[in-house]
Amino acid sequence: MSDEKQVDEHWEMNASFQYFTGEQVQQWGQACATSDLVHFRYSIGEEGVEAIFKQSIDMHGND
Repeated sequence: MSDEKQVDEHWEMNASFQYFTGEQVQQWGQACATSDLVHFRYSIGEEGVEAIFKQSIDMHGND
């Protein structure tokens, strides 16, 4: 799914997406500019993405 689709179409209306990003109460409006996701992903690189996935699995198991 593209960054634009995530932010523009899903984040605001999907409480699960918001919970995953750390929100405790559903928020209205955009979470960030779509380009922020691209810049973040480029700045952490492939190793950073893998580290985030590993941390998520360590925290939540691989259910």
